[in-house]
Amino acid sequence: MDNLSSSKSHPPETDLVELHRELAQAWGIDFHRVRALVCQLTSSNWCSISELIARTFLSHWNVTHLLRRLQPRLESDQGSYGEEPE
Repeated sequence: MDNLSSSKSHPPETDLVELHRELAQAWGIDFHRVRALVCQLTSSNWCSISELIARTFLSHWNVTHLLRRLQPRLESDQGSYGEEPE
């Protein structure tokens, strides 16, 4: 998988640090829920959006919003991470 970044002028690590800072500031005390989602995504267990919602206690909107923000950094076995199977 190619290293993708939304900012070509910064190394990918810097981009991730900036994204972490943005999310932590935006979520404040509830940032632990975002952290739980990221931990779930970095595990070797593939999950549907429904499973991510159940495991993180985030709303459907929040999970899909965060997946869109993280999408350039995610791998998938179905095209876009978390797509519900047909």
